[in-house]
Amino acid sequence: MEMIKVEDVKPSEAPVLAQSHARARRLFYHDWPRNKWGIPEPPPEIDHEVAQPGDIDLIVVPGLAFDGCGGRLGQGKGYYDRFIAGMRGGPPGSGAAEGEGDGGGGGGTGKPILAAVGLSASHIEGDGPQVPMSRHDYPMDVLVLPSGSRSIT
Repeated sequence: MEMIKVEDVKPSEAPVLAQSHARARRLFYHDWPRNKWGIPEPPPEIDHEVAQPGDIDLIVVPGLAFDGCGGRLGQGKGYYDRFIAGMRGGPPGSGAAEGEGDGGGGGGTGKPILAAVGLSASHIEGDGPQVPMSRHDYPMDVLVLPSGSRSIT
């Protein structure tokens, strides 16, 4: 999985962007090829830059279950874990993956903040870890539920 890097637009470029936006929207919804899951992906001939570690400040991560220690139960295929490993520059527990030297989450200079998003029924209450975690699983930084959000320490 790749994430295309989106740059800030200067105010002087806004009219040009507005004109090209209609065309880009048409390309996205009508002309782009679809992957095996039916998701539109940019054609290889479109000029784009793939996001690198440090480019992404926040990753919104869905899941089936979450606990108060940052544990997340996904679908079991490891797609998000592999993407997070790429954006953090290494597997969980490595210095790069933990954002050493960047002062913590995001900022475009280190690890992205991992925000778990789920339903209230997805949150497993209790002391200590409730969701089983493997060595390749990343603990979440923030839990967002309909009832509110909380930072996980």
